[in-house]
Amino acid sequence: MATTPPLHSAAARSTAPLTPLLVFVFVSSLGTGAITHGVYFLTETTLGYGRPPNYALAAMFGAIYILSAAGVAPLLRRAASLAPWLSTRSLLICCVLIIALACAVPFLTRTGDGSPRPWSLWLLLAAYAGATGVLWPVTESYISGGRTGRAMRSATGRFNIAWASATVAALLLMGPLVESAPLIFLAGVALAHALSIPLLLALPRDPPGEPETPSHDQTPHPQVYFALLRLSRVLLPLSYLYASALIPQLPSALERLHVSAAWKPTVASVYLVARLCGFLVFERWHAWHGRRLMPGLGAGFLVAGFALAVGAPEFVALSLVSNQAGLGIVILGLAVFGVGASMVYAAAIYYAMAVGSASVGAGGAHEALIGCGYTLGPLCGLGAIAIARAGGFQVESTTTLIVVFVSIIIGFAGWHLGARRGKLR
Repeated sequence: MATTPPLHSAAARSTAPLTPLLVFVFVSSLGTGAITHGVYFLTETTLGYGRPPNYALAAMFGAIYILSAAGVAPLLRRAASLAPWLSTRSLLICCVLIIALACAVPFLTRTGDGSPRPWSLWLLLAAYAGATGVLWPVTESYISGGRTGRAMRSATGRFNIAWASATVAALLLMGPLVESAPLIFLAGVALAHALSIPLLLALPRDPPGEPETPSHDQTPHPQVYFALLRLSRVLLPLSYLYASALIPQLPSALERLHVSAAWKPTVASVYLVARLCGFLVFERWHAWHGRRLMPGLGAGFLVAGFALAVGAPEFVALSLVSNQAGLGIVILGLAVFGVGASMVYAAAIYYAMAVGSASVGAGGAHEALIGCGYTLGPLCGLGAIAIARAGGFQVESTTTLIVVFVSIIIGFAGWHLGARRGKLR
């Protein structure tokens, strides 16, 4: 994989300090988690959006995110030729400023009764997708750049813990705020992003490149890393596709199990907490590196967890289990799904940065694949709504069938491509 040079080829060889970088990751992930989850609740409550417009909004977000993440490496090369004085750090600060301004727009342009204007929320999602599509690949390059061996493994593991824990915190914080003061909630997200800018001043002007003196435990990564990278790049978008299909179905599934509204967010958080626990384990335990079992087992956990979570209400409807047992199955399914998601993501980012020499281009490819999952999920939802309305089927069941069908096609195509190249046999 070709690496992407930083804006300045003579960038300092010293690694970026992890503490301010990880704090920045946590704050940025608070905003990302709140926006990607909270905005759709906000459009539902303030604009009366149902599933189709929310799916369309989410599909737009995913499409822009793909283009932004895939284009970040060419953007840096172009910037290096046109503005050699511009640093990667400056570009990162610009992204944060765009994000903060976009989050403030709905509050600044609110109507007389305090409601957001529809165009402001579409603009927010579009700007947020474009800016974060640049922000995260660059941040990942700062995280891994200049680090090798155990240092790189630990840094990527701590990065996973930082963003996953922020997602859990965002879920706990945004519920009451989105419902009682949605525009204040968005203004708070804007302020949090703006206040994170001083943390970036501690970073080098550009992500460090390969270290001049390799660490004592650095060895050239084995050939199997290429196969594992390709496998992970098939599984990563599928994990986000499954998540984007699973999460919207949880409220109706829990309703069928007679779970009160007050407890629904707690049950839904099981997935995020289990994913965080998985990241905590894999940051400490490094024996999984270079082994095919990790992504393969993660894929099995994803499928099993998804099947348990969406199938539990059907088990109850068929009188196979009680309501209490059905709820237990949902919780177990979400926990298994979360662990599987952590296994797939941890493998995907590690092999992307290891094989890609911690380049921005490697991070961009990683994030673009996540964007594919972000996009495919809502598109499957829109297709399911159309089919369900035409045939009189249940939307949730149709969505599940379409997601499974699409995942089989993508999985088969990815595996076949890898086998043809002689990497996954």
